Parts: sequence; C-alpha cells; structure tokens
Amino acid sequence: MPTATAIEIGTIRKSEEIGYRGKSLSFIWHACNVCGKERWVHFVKGKPDSRQLRCQSCKQKGIFPSPETRAKLGA
Repeated sequence: MPTATAIEIGTIRKSEEIGYRGKSLSFIWHACNVCGKERWVHFVKGKPDSRQLRCQSCKQKGIFPSPETRAKLGA
C-alpha cells in the first residue's frame, strides 16, 4: 500500500485495499474543507459522504467552511 504522501486527492479504493473491514465499501482520499487534513472518506453515490467533509477535529471545534469555500462546493 502506498504511503499517505503518495496518494493523490480523489483516489478511490475499496475498503479491503486500505485495511478497512468490509469488501464492497468504497473510500476516497479527501481533504477537510476547513483545515485541509487529508484522510480516507466513505464514497457514496459518486461523491464523498456529506457527513465527512470536515475532519473530526474541525467538527468538534464547530468550525465550518468559509462562504467562499461553500460557494465552490455548491452548498
């Protein structure tokens, strides 16, 4: 498996390929919309799961994307 620094944003992998349980789940390498932290996010119906667009620390701090970022995302 490649190291985290070698993975490009938007790379899609099955859960078994990245060491997660479940064979049919897909994940995408995604950056937090607020701080930019990169991580694997559940990939649902052709896009990242909307509940996982922010990383855990930004969610806990209650930080949301700026209006400019929201406009880019179409939210």
